[in-house]
Amino acid sequence: MRKKSTRKGHIHGKNLKGVVSEQKKLSIIGAVNSGIPVDDIAYFLQLPPLYVRRVSKNNHLYSDQRKAPLKRFFDGSTRYHLTYRDASQIFQAYDSGMPEEDIAYCLDGKQKMVRYTIEHRDEISPKITGLLDILFPGAVHDKPYILFG
Repeated sequence: MRKKSTRKGHIHGKNLKGVVSEQKKLSIIGAVNSGIPVDDIAYFLQLPPLYVRRVSKNNHLYSDQRKAPLKRFFDGSTRYHLTYRDASQIFQAYDSGMPEEDIAYCLDGKQKMVRYTIEHRDEISPKITGLLDILFPGAVHDKPYILFG
């Protein structure tokens, strides 16, 4: 079990003070205000979700991490959600030439979710690029994903 740090600016032993710019904090606030789930914001900014929650709480924004996903699915006894992160990863894999079956395999066999995402790209893609515009102002986002590296 990880030891929690009690020092301000530390999350799970990582000091993020000074590492995260004021611009990133403003981006977090803008994304939370637009109703994007905290875990998706954290993924795109490559920050711990706990840090994103802390920034939103310190700015009196109480984002429910379970805010509406892009789509909810139900297969028999299993429920799952299409998140901004999942959709972005599906688009990136599909654009790189990966077959739908392989993408679904990477997502624990969620073929229905992959097919839905690809079929509804025209309506989902602008939501992701809009999020990227909030998180990374000034950059041009013509694809619904970013290349980490």
